[in-house]
Amino acid sequence: MREGLEHRRDRFLNYGEIRGAGEVCWLQKDKAPRWLRERLLELMNEAIASFDFEISDALENFKLINYRRGNRVQWHVDCGGGQTDTRKLTLTVLLSPPDSFDGGDLTLATQHRQLHRDIGDVVIFPAFLVHKVSTVKRGVRHALVTWAHGPRFR
Repeated sequence: MREGLEHRRDRFLNYGEIRGAGEVCWLQKDKAPRWLRERLLELMNEAIASFDFEISDALENFKLINYRRGNRVQWHVDCGGGQTDTRKLTLTVLLSPPDSFDGGDLTLATQHRQLHRDIGDVVIFPAFLVHKVSTVKRGVRHALVTWAHGPRFR
């Protein structure tokens, strides 16, 4: 295993049905390539200015996710309790070419359309917005996710 990567399976339980990502690796942000950290920080800072949220940590460690055929993530939010309590913004990057998988659409409850359309597409949204990844029907969908943290919303 590469230095800085923590590998594990990720599961979401929904009424006894197990779905979610096929595999998850956590990459410590300080172990990630500098160009990647700098680019994601630049994009996150643009979003922070746009949303005007108070942020104390602009990048959480990176979550690398592989969704295989049959994997999906039901409607959920990225904040709420424990370590996620101070998440304010979610940043997600599509790492797969769109012709390498079918399904696996990232959708926000407020935007009923596929948000990632090409490899490298970045979507940033408030962590309290309900979103999902639809079932992958063919191939493998790879994504990178990170979050910006700040004082709890009141």
